[in-house]
Amino acid sequence: MEENHTETVSPPPKERNPLKKLYRWTLRFAETKYAVLALSIVAITESIFFPVPPDAILIPLAIARPKKALFFCLVCSASSVLGGTIGYLIGFYLSDPVAIPLIRFFGLEAAFHQVKLEYTKHAALAVALSAFTPIPYKVFAIGAGICKISIVTFIVFSAIFRTARFLMLSLLCWKFGEKAKTFIEKHINWLTLLLAIIIIVIVLLLN
Repeated sequence: MEENHTETVSPPPKERNPLKKLYRWTLRFAETKYAVLALSIVAITESIFFPVPPDAILIPLAIARPKKALFFCLVCSASSVLGGTIGYLIGFYLSDPVAIPLIRFFGLEAAFHQVKLEYTKHAALAVALSAFTPIPYKVFAIGAGICKISIVTFIVFSAIFRTARFLMLSLLCWKFGEKAKTFIEKHINWLTLLLAIIIIVIVLLLN
């Protein structure tokens, strides 16, 4: 008699990294009818406390609907600056009870001290570079309030350079479609470095 050997297929391992789980959960909203609302909410909250960047929704949205890539960019930019302004106000008015504990909760003390140092050197340049550095924007936003830099400087430079960042991503998605996602993942560091250098030159020339 022949023996039947039944192979047991094990279920895929569950994702144990909470940040990756949150990222995947956020990414799912890009495929729903609430995608634009989700993009706005993520962009606002990421500027204050949420750990997942709005790129997670912006990129698949711009790839899926390239004709609306500019619209998605503007929604993302405006929401990000709104969230950043809220973060600024938290840092300005609620430094000890809320802002500092929030920074500690996310383990961003070292990044915060670096941002404080940059603000003492050149506030406008620091805000401009916040769009292109690995340090989360929330640290720059909350830090700007704590350091009491001009709110006008913060909002204006955030609006210009956050928009520049999201416009770069949206244009790549509009032009290259699905290929843009791989390109962005591979070369985002070089792209942001190039833009950061351009920003430094522009800001220094303006001064």
